[in-house]
Amino acid sequence: MVKKPKKKQTHETSEEVPVSAPQKPDFKSKKRKRQESKGEPVEIEAVEEPAATKDADAAERLRRALQRDIQQLVLRLRSEGKSKNEIKAATQELKAQHGAVSKSKSKSSKSSKKQKWEADVAERRKTHLQRQHDLVVIPVVWRGRHDKLDVLQAAENVKACLAQQGLDVWLDSRRHLTPGQKFSHWEHRGVMLRVEIGPQDLQAQVCQVCKAKTAGDYQSVERKQVPLPPAGARSLLLRLKEWGLSQLDVERRDGDSEDEVPEVHGRHQKAKEAKAASEEDEVQGNWQPRAATTGKKKKGKVRGKKDE
Repeated sequence: MVKKPKKKQTHETSEEVPVSAPQKPDFKSKKRKRQESKGEPVEIEAVEEPAATKDADAAERLRRALQRDIQQLVLRLRSEGKSKNEIKAATQELKAQHGAVSKSKSKSSKSSKKQKWEADVAERRKTHLQRQHDLVVIPVVWRGRHDKLDVLQAAENVKACLAQQGLDVWLDSRRHLTPGQKFSHWEHRGVMLRVEIGPQDLQAQVCQVCKAKTAGDYQSVERKQVPLPPAGARSLLLRLKEWGLSQLDVERRDGDSEDEVPEVHGRHQKAKEAKAASEEDEVQGNWQPRAATTGKKKKGKVRGKKDE
């Protein structure tokens, strides 16, 4: 237990005098003891404050002085009947004179950087959209098909074959757009030539070379069916050169065949015709007229009637 210091009582008065606590011994250095014994003045070492503390104190004093000046300025301008915008401009000018950076300036600098970045992104996007490709390769695939990867690989092979000839080819493998939306997108961007590859084309080892005459009008699209590269690379290049890509260094020779089958109606029209034919077969294929019966049906015996 810690004992409390006792209070000393005197006989003359009844006042209680508290007993002072024991003082700690003064540990002096050898240098200081030697100076005291010789009677020399004792040198007291000054404890220097860190530079960071001094800078912080000086900045705090400047901030407080600036706040007082701003307060006096605002009161004076209000008494003169100045508007809020004039008071704000005067306070900003005073802060600029004192070398202070306001929050509004930092926000404005951030907003200017953001606007500059957005303008740069918009300019790059505009430049990319204005770029005219020679043609585009579009794989006609849907989600959940087992042969989706095979169709994409065939489209990659077609792109590689055309890119080796110096053509600017773009492979549109976006998943959030349907094939029809891709066709319309590129036609309205001015790319009228495209190569289509679907699951049925992959099974037949062919691809569809298409040339649109009017953007968005699927009836004006002219189609030719050519073999897939590498076997049909020459036929593909010849067809593209005849349809406007004159920079291709390929010429038709006597041995080249022109047996590409034109598709006037297109795959979609053929699919519709096949579907209509299948529906007609389902309706009429198993239908037979009921044979007419000669004579009337025999009536059954009535219960409770005895045979005669």
